Amino acid sequence: MREENPDGFIIANIGCSALPEHAREAVKMIEADALQVHLNAPQEAMMPQGEGDLSFRGCLQKITGMVKTVTVPVIVKEVGFGMAKEQAVMLLSTGIKALDVGGKGGTNFIKIEGYRYNREVAQPFLNWGLSTAVSLIEVVESTGSQLEIVATGGIRSGLDVAKALSLGASLAGVAGPLVRCYYHGGETAVEQYLRQLLQELKQVMLMLGTPNLHALRQRPLVILGETGKWLERRGFDLCKYALRGGLIM
Repeated sequence: MREENPDGFIIANIGCSALPEHAREAVKMIEADALQVHLNAPQEAMMPQGEGDLSFRGCLQKITGMVKTVTVPVIVKEVGFGMAKEQAVMLLSTGIKALDVGGKGGTNFIKIEGYRYNREVAQPFLNWGLSTAVSLIEVVESTGSQLEIVATGGIRSGLDVAKALSLGASLAGVAGPLVRCYYHGGETAVEQYLRQLLQELKQVMLMLGTPNLHALRQRPLVILGETGKWLERRGFDLCKYALRGGLIM
């Protein structure tokens, strides 16, 4: 990987049940710039008997050990099921540098396991998880500026990116669309998709009169629908988003 992309930002990936020495080896193996620890309990629960990991006891301690063992920043990532404030606060105590909320809306790993193993077992859980928008508010409000927040899960356009950044994300990630682009049109299609996404983000920021990320986060943001109802029941003050900021010239 380093031979193909010597100057790229490469992230090693490992499960939350791994031992610290495994984390160190994963970073060393690809000369990674960061370590990503993924959380995927719902997916593991849907795997065939004897295949999935059904015990996550001690994971917080293991993540803490990884942070102390590796010499690169550690990111904890959900994989399509979102993250609530309670989990964010617990993970903050481990010393990690970033959280990737991995909200519902993108790749559905419960559905994948259902296709692979047993659709009837997976069927009741196909809508499991918190959306990316809900997860962002839950995590940003509970961790403040102590962590970098990455928004993934159903990000499809520059407008989606703008919404995520406005909600407090530091970065937005896209996966599924790039894979589909590559299969249908190779590297050219991937590049075209990314250029279009970037153009859409610029268009949103132009229409909002926001020259930078700080200005985007000052614009009023009205949160409605099921997302708004959920967050209100969870005790979040959405009025501060709707009434924030003003024109920045």
